[in-house]
Amino acid sequence: MSARIPTLTLALLIAMTGAADARQQSTSSTMPAAVRTAFEQAHPKATIDHWAAEKKDGQPVFEIESHEGQQKRDLLYAADGRLIESEETIGVASLPEAVRQAVTRAYPKATMQKAERVVRGQVTEYEVSLKGAKVKELVLHADGTLVK
Repeated sequence: MSARIPTLTLALLIAMTGAADARQQSTSSTMPAAVRTAFEQAHPKATIDHWAAEKKDGQPVFEIESHEGQQKRDLLYAADGRLIESEETIGVASLPEAVRQAVTRAYPKATMQKAERVVRGQVTEYEVSLKGAKVKELVLHADGTLVK
């Protein structure tokens, strides 16, 4: 019986590897060329970690999670390759001064753990994760105005 366990384990690993390869091949072949081209032109050194086809307002959209070194980005594209939304990690020190001051005023004992810049069209917002506050995340405009 002990000889069957390694054989079964090996068979399962091969099957799982094959399934993962099939999934990668099928997903990469279904991403519209316009989306892939737009991503590669905007971020030529970035690596796609994951992507998914979704619907937004009844229209197909494609979300790409990527990284470039330590920089992480989540991007949302229309099927024609038009960028709808981008979200990228930034250092807390890179937050606009008005955002840092607004967070410090509202939660003076909290520590800003993580920050992200979110751009939708002409609107830029900042998501700030907090430690030591009842609220775990704030969303603010660049002028420090609280969104939620």
